[in-house]
Amino acid sequence: MTSADLLRAVLDDPGRVEALSPAQAAALLAELGALVAAVARRVAVPDGPELLTAAEVAERMGLTTRQVYRRADRWPFTRHLSAGTLRFDRRGLEQYLGRRA
Repeated sequence: MTSADLLRAVLDDPGRVEALSPAQAAALLAELGALVAAVARRVAVPDGPELLTAAEVAERMGLTTRQVYRRADRWPFTRHLSAGTLRFDRRGLEQYLGRRA
């Protein structure tokens, strides 16, 4: 029985954990660890906004990158990811440009 099969069996009947050998339990734990990591990555990056770089925004708006950085704090679609890292919500930018047209 593979670790994936063990995982399916234990998910169907959690009481089966008691019958596992230490090696099977270790394999199952490794499988669960990989699953938890994959799910955590998915939660951290949901189907949320597509984020653009300053260079991409500059190109779409006909500005220089420097102009984008100077104006970023005034735009509602700017996202501050960390100190010194800005990204821009694509959908918010499109709405902003649509209102300006």
